[in-house]
Amino acid sequence: VECTEGKKSDKNHARQPLKILKLELTKVGRKAFLLRICCKNEDGLIVQLSRALESLQLNIIYCNLSTADDHTVFAEVEEWNAMEENDIKEAIVEAAV
Repeated sequence: VECTEGKKSDKNHARQPLKILKLELTKVGRKAFLLRICCKNEDGLIVQLSRALESLQLNIIYCNLSTADDHTVFAEVEEWNAMEENDIKEAIVEAAV
């Protein structure tokens, strides 16, 4: 079920790619990463960012959001097949488009 109350029609507004201003990724455990993401605040930002992370099989285990500062996300990785941190960053940026 989709909630459309109080939102603009999606027919006239194509989904825009996320405008990621800064992305930091730090490994904090065997399968856990800390993501610090600074994005331009736009309608649907949180939903779009969550979908991008989930499309990469990242499980968000903690999330702290602020409109004045970075968005901090703790994500747990199901399986990355030994991907390096730079590869993960690129995958997040590509998934957000």
